[in-house]
Amino acid sequence: PPAPTDKSYANYESGTCFQDCAPGPFGCAIAPPPVQLYDTVEECCAESQPWVDLAYCESRSVGDLTEGWVVDWTNMKCVQDCDPDEGPPCAESIHADKWATIFETPEECCETSFTWVDTDACVADSEGIAQYTDKFYIDTIAGFKCAQDCDIANGLPCMGNPESYLQRFDTAADCCNGGLGWLDTDRCIADTNDVAPVDQGSGEWYVDYTLNEADGQCVKDCAVGGPSCGGLKDQWTVGYATSAECCAYLSWVEPGDCSL
Repeated sequence: PPAPTDKSYANYESGTCFQDCAPGPFGCAIAPPPVQLYDTVEECCAESQPWVDLAYCESRSVGDLTEGWVVDWTNMKCVQDCDPDEGPPCAESIHADKWATIFETPEECCETSFTWVDTDACVADSEGIAQYTDKFYIDTIAGFKCAQDCDIANGLPCMGNPESYLQRFDTAADCCNGGLGWLDTDRCIADTNDVAPVDQGSGEWYVDYTLNEADGQCVKDCAVGGPSCGGLKDQWTVGYATSAECCAYLSWVEPGDCSL
């Protein structure tokens, strides 16, 4: 049999290149004839399997990891191509997708793969760093309200880092208007900051189903104490311009019992 050449040849199944050498050292195998031989691993990877990520082929061919960054679609962030035993930001398991692009930096990975995500937030999430942007986002866990991306130890409106894919807004007003447009802006901002609303209500009428033996009664959206006031209505509650319009909705209630 011909003597080993120490040149490289493609192994298409693994997306790597083997070396034509006596079995034993990593990557060594006798090249099965006829097979194209290349002077270097780099040449073999580039020319024999151009559909495989070049960094993947070159690193796996010599038993290494790239220390580059790849997309983790499950967790919507980038992870590092390094030994999982080292913990985050390394991938939870050895990266084995030979077709996936390996990026040199988390910034490049985030900017290219998650174009709809704030890059700084994506990088911080990928690197496992609590990096606050001081921007606002919609917090659906605590209820439909806005929260600020800052240290929760500082108190509201700070609610910590959101998921990196959530949209960020520069101000609480932008968040309330852009993300929770169906809510009253002033009350949305007040709820974000956990302070009492500065408004005294819309003056509209709404149904309070705790009154009139749960049949409902029309009350006015204003602070308790004023004429016919039932307190400030929830932001999602339907309001009516007049008590007559509200009472028309409560068709099952006697007119005399319809409103305060």
